[in-house]
Amino acid sequence: MKKIALASMILLTVFVYSCKDDDSPNPKKAAGNSLEGTSWILTAALINPPIDIFGVIVSDFTDLMDPCEKDNIFKFLANNQYNIVEGASKCDPSDPDLYDQGTWSLSADGKTMIIDGDTTTVQTYNNTDLILSETWYDEDLMTNYTYTIKYKKQ
Repeated sequence: MKKIALASMILLTVFVYSCKDDDSPNPKKAAGNSLEGTSWILTAALINPPIDIFGVIVSDFTDLMDPCEKDNIFKFLANNQYNIVEGASKCDPSDPDLYDQGTWSLSADGKTMIIDGDTTTVQTYNNTDLILSETWYDEDLMTNYTYTIKYKKQ
């Protein structure tokens, strides 16, 4: 499950659908706030169309996560670093509080984010929601997939 949570965090950068709506605020300056110094909790990790994982049709990877993984907190630090820290519950009480860390950056227009070298597009950012998604083509299955990651601000 740690791999799914980590993949979701990385894919948050990698998978993004570019929203062309002029009403979409700049993520660096949304409602006068910066993305820097904010904390988020994963609420959904959607894949469309759904995929078959060992006979189980999955459209939201959070359905496969334990509650102790779903409450982890993604923190954007001011020095273009991020931390993922354990939330209120830990899967193993002896687990360290720091779950993962890495780097992030945002383009000047606030629509493209890079996390650990993977580029994604910011679909939505406001005082409560951060939504990122990416569309890619699976050559083996000859299918286009859209992966969308949704976060709620802490």
